Formats: sequence, structure tokens, C-alpha cells
Amino acid sequence: MQNHKTYKHRDGIGKTGQILKEFGESQNRLNAGLLRENAMLRDRTAALERQVSELAAQIALLTSRLDLLEEAQSNNMRRFSRAATAIDSVGKEVDRLRLDTKLNSNAIDRLTKKQGT
Repeated sequence: MQNHKTYKHRDGIGKTGQILKEFGESQNRLNAGLLRENAMLRDRTAALERQVSELAAQIALLTSRLDLLEEAQSNNMRRFSRAATAIDSVGKEVDRLRLDTKLNSNAIDRLTKKQGT
């Protein structure tokens, strides 16, 4: 800790010496208190700097994880889009097959009715 005593007693003329002594001692107490507070604030600042550093590291980790999740989401969206296109295609093919089956059934019914007449 730094020296907080800025006043050193010196005799003065008349009451001046006593007044200077009281003022100087008061100033020395104030200086000591300010030095303690300064040291406490420096310690607190160092602790806060460590916390900020740790939080910055956590933010960097979370940001990289978020980037990975966003990339995975983008890949999933492309996959779902391809799957939806394939499902639409299968649905159209099923509808076509139903129509073919109905047309063929109707044709078979007409042929069997013709043969029965």
C-alpha cells in the first residue's frame, strides 16, 4: 500500500502549529481511507474484468453452437422441401393410378356387358 501520510508535523508560530497538525492528521486519515477504497475498487474491477472475460468466452461458445444449429436447421429445411416435393409427386402418381384403374374397370365393365348381350 502506498504511503498515505502527506503531512509531517512541523512547529508553527502560535496556534498555527496545532491547527496544521490537526489538519494534516485529518488529511492523512482521509488519504488512508481513499487508498483503501482505491485498492478495494481495483480488486472489484479485476474481479469484474475476469467475469466479463468468462462471459465473453461463454458468448463465443454459444454463438458457435448457434451457428451450427442454424446450419443444421437450413439443412433440415432443404431435406423437408425435397421430401415434400417427393410426397407431392407420389400423390400425383397415386391419383393417376386411381384414374387408370377406374378407366380400366369401366372398360372391363363395358366389354363384359357387350359380351353378355
